[in-house]
Amino acid sequence: MNASRRELLVSLAGAWLFAGLALTPVVKFWSTGERTSDPLPSEPVSPELELLLARCGFGARPQERGAAASASEWLERQLAHESIDDAHFESALRRFETWNAPVGELYEFQASLVRRELQSVVLLGAVHSERRLREALLDLWRDHFSLSLGKGECAWLATGFERDALRPHALGHFRDLLRAVLLHPAMLWYLDGRLNRADSGAPNENYARELLELHTLGLGGGYTQRDVQEVARALSGWTSRALGESRKARVEFDATRHDAGAKHALGVALDAGLGEDEVECVLDLVCAHPSTARYVARKLCVRFVADVPPEALVERVAASLRDSGGELRPGVRTLLESEEFRASRGAKLKRPLHFVASALRACDAPCTPDATLLERLERLGHAPYSWPTPDGYPDAAEHWRAGLLQRWRFADELAHGELAAAPVDAAQLIVRTGGREPLARALLGRAPTAEELALVTGGDDARALSALLACPAFQRC
Repeated sequence: MNASRRELLVSLAGAWLFAGLALTPVVKFWSTGERTSDPLPSEPVSPELELLLARCGFGARPQERGAAASASEWLERQLAHESIDDAHFESALRRFETWNAPVGELYEFQASLVRRELQSVVLLGAVHSERRLREALLDLWRDHFSLSLGKGECAWLATGFERDALRPHALGHFRDLLRAVLLHPAMLWYLDGRLNRADSGAPNENYARELLELHTLGLGGGYTQRDVQEVARALSGWTSRALGESRKARVEFDATRHDAGAKHALGVALDAGLGEDEVECVLDLVCAHPSTARYVARKLCVRFVADVPPEALVERVAASLRDSGGELRPGVRTLLESEEFRASRGAKLKRPLHFVASALRACDAPCTPDATLLERLERLGHAPYSWPTPDGYPDAAEHWRAGLLQRWRFADELAHGELAAAPVDAAQLIVRTGGREPLARALLGRAPTAEELALVTGGDDARALSALLACPAFQRC
């Protein structure tokens, strides 16, 4: 296909895509570099399992349908992710020198290398980790506790933030997750917590404000400006050693910089002289507040159900979080076992990272991230740890529709085997799935409509695959 014709097809498919979207065990050849020509199952599994794989697992690989569990079995296994063998993914992570370095030693590497390897880890997790639900939740927490590689020393510190703060607690206890975030050097840099010192005259309120507005109670959650000031006083004195200092990135409490006076925040008195224990009091205070469970529940429901989720579901998930004392698994279970979740198939537009990962998985492609593949995520507007403000990448479909044409271009490159980091042979994939119509069933997770089937009846194999990856049904989950 010549370039001009390719561009014409891109434009026509992009226009059709805009119109359509306006409507409402794995074979790990990637770990060895060996390809396989084994047949791939194409028949969809139950709608409930298809939805879980699409929404909470970055899409299905065809092999999963050949050894499919029930939806309930898949969910139980994913909730107990610690028992899942993820050795191949963990082995892949060991290849990244920066991922395995202590936080303080990351300063010895070029910031560009640290950034590239961190973003590679995020993409590899979405494509190849067997702990699928945890990876989906990590994608949520990166936005809930958003930080940007472009501020201060975050370019070096974000790797430790992902590895040591988010990953161990992604499906654990919310208070543990919040504490790991609050006292991580990356967040102390990003939200200026290290500058919050009583001996400077007035406390720096930046982190206290975002703690209440973005991380716990939420805007309108019942706190006042006075609460922000009092929480800022309680969190004063925590700092992180900077580049050029000994023991770089070490988090410390400096009592001489802490406001040791009595405080009154969110209706609760904090005694004077508690010192570094005041951070524990603040954590208890915000995690016990009823608005926090509701705010976190809404974030979960927006990500996994709908941009505007049913209020009744939000309340039930919040009740599960409160009743469990902040354990995340019961809330996630309540959400994913709900009728509202089961009825929401097709309600969410995949964000670019989700789209890219699901396309690679659907094509049974290996993924060894390189500069070109990471640049494609950047072009799509969704490079990990690159959103400039602390509210995180948006969930709403409206934000992402402007980049749909770039998705088609990515689909076209992938289907034509032009991405060295994720090689795809469209002709072989069609043979392995048993033909073009079975391929459509495999990619869409259901029988294709007449309009969708028409996409694959003409032209070469790569064009057929590209059209399926760009069609409205594949863009949604």
